[in-house]
Amino acid sequence: MQGTGNGHITRSRLIVRALAECGAAVDVLVSGRAADAVPTFDGAASVTHRVGLSFVVEAGQLSKTKTVTQLKLAQFVSDVRSLDLKCYDQLITDYEPVTAWAAKLRKRRSIGIGHQYAFGEGTPLAKSDLASRLVMRCFAPVSVGLGLHWAHYHGNVLPPVVDVATLNRAAPSGVTVVYLPWEDTAAVTAALNGIPDRRFHQYCHVDVATEIGNVTLCPISYTGFKADLCAADAVICNAGFELVSEALHLGVPCVCETFGWPT
Repeated sequence: MQGTGNGHITRSRLIVRALAECGAAVDVLVSGRAADAVPTFDGAASVTHRVGLSFVVEAGQLSKTKTVTQLKLAQFVSDVRSLDLKCYDQLITDYEPVTAWAAKLRKRRSIGIGHQYAFGEGTPLAKSDLASRLVMRCFAPVSVGLGLHWAHYHGNVLPPVVDVATLNRAAPSGVTVVYLPWEDTAAVTAALNGIPDRRFHQYCHVDVATEIGNVTLCPISYTGFKADLCAADAVICNAGFELVSEALHLGVPCVCETFGWPT
């Protein structure tokens, strides 16, 4: 799984758990985030880390130059070549490039499950350019792509993977949940302070919850965030896919911001 965004983690946890419940022995490989930030997966026999490929965002904008310069391509090639696939009956990737390219180079069948695999001919896009389309196509190529989206506009497009067992609408709390990990935290807080008649829970990289006027800075927490989301009056987030899907499932109004990828 691709570890750059928490949405990939949320979705992959559900898929790993479902596979394990069906009797499969599942090993997980995570790339795209620091080794000390790799999460646990219920039902996984093992969880390993590789550097993989990721991108650089500054003040909410994708920096293509810095993304290219920080790529550890030699390490990536080494990880792809050294990945042992012999013991596996099936390879499944949530837009993770090491496993995807290892399977492609060894001519092994691979299945891609994720929002990015819904993009193809006829996909409605708000905006796009050649570089973005090439990245989408080549980042984590697979034999069979199962795209996740809200509209079934192709035969390979399935509904979002959402934990319907635990996502249950609660009584509105009067709080707007804010999750903008690619933005400048202080700038977001200052903007929210300019709306004093509303309460905000802003999830960001802090160690303990901190009150700043009408804004509570909340540590990143899977259980805490889900509880807040279920009772939220609204959500403000980046234009990712998983969180928006969860908000739609709950019927929570959602305002999204994007930083340059096709949406």
